[in-house]
Amino acid sequence: MGWLTHQINQFASATSRSLHLIEQRLVELEGGDGVQHTPRAEVVEFPELHGGEAWWVAPAIDAVGPAPGRTLHAACGDGWLVRRLVAAGRDAYGVDPRPGRAVPDVGATSDLRTDEVAVHLQAVAPGALGAVILSGVVDGVAAGEREALLRLTTTALAPGGVLVLHSVTATTWHGPAAPVQADLCPGHPLRGGSWCALLDARGYHASVQPGPGEADYLVTAIRA
Repeated sequence: MGWLTHQINQFASATSRSLHLIEQRLVELEGGDGVQHTPRAEVVEFPELHGGEAWWVAPAIDAVGPAPGRTLHAACGDGWLVRRLVAAGRDAYGVDPRPGRAVPDVGATSDLRTDEVAVHLQAVAPGALGAVILSGVVDGVAAGEREALLRLTTTALAPGGVLVLHSVTATTWHGPAAPVQADLCPGHPLRGGSWCALLDARGYHASVQPGPGEADYLVTAIRA
């Protein structure tokens, strides 16, 4: 049953990607808008800050505990956080835009899908998700992509739903250990307080928790 579920998820993801390519081409032919023509930011992960041993994982799992619905993790990679969430009793699944990354370990039955985060959120019914966890996703997005991501996330979340954002600080982003993708992104990380201001203006109740050494931070926001 686990193998069959995985095959169905892979088929659904491939179909979604194909339809997205057609849609993107149609938008380009019709002129499109500013958001569509802005280069999309890549997923940027710092090995010491993204993984099961990271300090923010436990607070993130606790934050989505009372969420009124399913939890989405993007970008999920091989499902390391999805497995932790399921083990903690959460109904969770993952999405990752990077081809070949959303592949569960041998024997695992995690619900993982390969798809663009924004495209997936567009396909989610309004209010269908209880929580969304974004890690490695928001750091390098430009203003237009950030606005679109927030709008889609807010629509997908149920009232009382939880949005969890993990981001690195500017010092870490521009540090010598930053991956190459950080230089290629169209934007740069916001400060934690800036995220709280943006989310509060959209009807959330947001708070920020700095990480050790101020290398990164975790924002937790509850949709009113």
